[in-house]
Amino acid sequence: LEMLREDSSITALSFKQITFWGGFDYLVDGWYLRFGAEIFHRLFKWGPGYHYVTHRPPTVHNPQGQDLRRLHWIDGKLLARKGIYLYHYSLLFPKQVLEKCAYYKQADWARRSKALRWAEENFLNLGNPYRVHNVYDYPSWLERFTGDHPPQIGILRADLQAARMDIALRPIDDIEQLLQSPSYRLGRAGLKFLEPFSRWWKPGIYWRQYLECFIRDPRGSIKKLLRNVLKVGGQQP
Repeated sequence: LEMLREDSSITALSFKQITFWGGFDYLVDGWYLRFGAEIFHRLFKWGPGYHYVTHRPPTVHNPQGQDLRRLHWIDGKLLARKGIYLYHYSLLFPKQVLEKCAYYKQADWARRSKALRWAEENFLNLGNPYRVHNVYDYPSWLERFTGDHPPQIGILRADLQAARMDIALRPIDDIEQLLQSPSYRLGRAGLKFLEPFSRWWKPGIYWRQYLECFIRDPRGSIKKLLRNVLKVGGQQP
């Protein structure tokens, strides 16, 4: 707010978002988000003659037809360095996630025909703990959130605890067990390390499938890889 008061030339601000997952103490991260989807365009200058042009991505033009994000735009990465984030409570409650996935399944632009299946298998149940973001084409993982929530969320949590709201919460025992697993922490670290290199390839190709197999069964994956190498070289395993 101080930045906007001091500099009236600012035309748009974007924010790096944090997505909460299954509870207030957990967040989801992954390759899709780190490829740029974690930046949300949410705040625009407004006045007579200004108008919205598109919703995806959110785009506003001034009376001269100029895109506000091509003028004096403050990037979300800059605000993140100042400790300013958008807190995104979009994957928190089961009802909320199921409704969102039902919409995405029907939306042509989303191309997520398996959205409800993902919700059942990987949100309500941690079937694949490396596909926990609802854009399930890319590897993702869970982490513990240790920061503070806004006061409004504190009020929401108090209402939930006092049963003043009829909203079912997701059980967290499996999340806690997962986050305490050394193998999961190792797999998560591996995905973070590989993420910068993964931008050179499209999702869904063989090496990514092999990576997931390696995380789940390192010994078996190495044996399979050696068998394939020996087979290509004309030797018997």
